[in-house]
Amino acid sequence: MKFNSANRPTLFFIAFVALLTLAGCGSSEQETKAEGVAAENFARGKAFLEENATKEGVITLPSGIQYKVISDNPEGKIPKLTDSVHIHIRTLLVDGTVITNTYPSGKAAEIYIKNTLGGWKKVLTKMSVGSKWIAYIPPHMAFSSRGSEYVGPNETLICEIELVDIIW
Repeated sequence: MKFNSANRPTLFFIAFVALLTLAGCGSSEQETKAEGVAAENFARGKAFLEENATKEGVITLPSGIQYKVISDNPEGKIPKLTDSVHIHIRTLLVDGTVITNTYPSGKAAEIYIKNTLGGWKKVLTKMSVGSKWIAYIPPHMAFSSRGSEYVGPNETLICEIELVDIIW
């Protein structure tokens, strides 16, 4: 290949891909530590869910999600996957760390069900407006091994959810 200005984009692309490939080689100490944290979180969550499944009123879905109905409204409408809803939510980790809580502000969160966590999709499309449940969401239905800004990798979530209304 002759090196001229017409070939620069191609050469740049090849060099860029090579650098990305080399950057991904090996395992850094930080990656090893993160894998250890993810494994610990997974084990802690699994143990929590196993014990929780034996408690009175806790229902386990085939997906591994568990929930307990705190209050139900059999007259309330049940949202579809394509609906937006207002919910009050308090989300905790199994160690009790609060991640989100809409109750102090008094302002319900607006959620488009289709674009939210897999666990919330499953639960919200079973709840009726006016109901309050506690959902126990395993990592594969939450943030999985990637975690998020406030949730570590493979964390199990405990979500107190009150379905306020269906927006549309």
